[in-house]
Amino acid sequence: AAINALKESKIISNDIKEKQAVADETEKQIDKVRAGYVPVSIRGQILYFTIASLANIEPTYQYSLEWYTALFITGIQKAQPSKDMQKRLLNIIDFFSYSLYANVCRSLLEKDKLLFSFLMTVRLQQEVGDIDYAEWYFLITGGVVTENPHKNPAKEWLSDKAWGEICRIADLAAFPGLRHTFQGNASEWRHIYDSSDPENENLPGDWDKNLGQFQKMLILRAIRPDKIVVAVRSFVM
Repeated sequence: AAINALKESKIISNDIKEKQAVADETEKQIDKVRAGYVPVSIRGQILYFTIASLANIEPTYQYSLEWYTALFITGIQKAQPSKDMQKRLLNIIDFFSYSLYANVCRSLLEKDKLLFSFLMTVRLQQEVGDIDYAEWYFLITGGVVTENPHKNPAKEWLSDKAWGEICRIADLAAFPGLRHTFQGNASEWRHIYDSSDPENENLPGDWDKNLGQFQKMLILRAIRPDKIVVAVRSFVM
């Protein structure tokens, strides 16, 4: 009886080992599939904190995590299915991003809709490294104001405040030599100041081809801050 019991125990033990091996392999496959959906979770995280920051603009712009989760799950369910993993991820990301945008815009005042679009665009581009944080900080604040030791080369049309901002832009990594270029050719920059649509004007020299659209907005902010809203709309589009 003892021998038979041992034999049966061994058979059961072997069966458990085989099932455990299958379970381990299944777990690995599940983990691999789960890891493939990380881009969706990253997009979800970025967008959640984007809408959470809207409360800084207007206290009534508050959205619960439960509401957001329900919308996220709905997006997964309604997104176009595909057997190709990458295509499926793009479908989910595109569907949910637009669904969230449309739902949030229904609760925003008209004046804040462009700002929300701009925030979404910037946060998504920051995630992939297309927008430098120092440049973003300057755009929304104008940088830290300090005493400017450099003489304004165009006092007849450029205010000292604008010149100070130009000098602070020149301290950013993507704008080496901007101050010297401006001092040497201030007249070439005046066409931006005088233009009726300065956001579409080309920058003098190599600056136009060396800078991206977001970076050009920093210069526009200094020279023609009244056109920033138009430039932001164009950037989002």
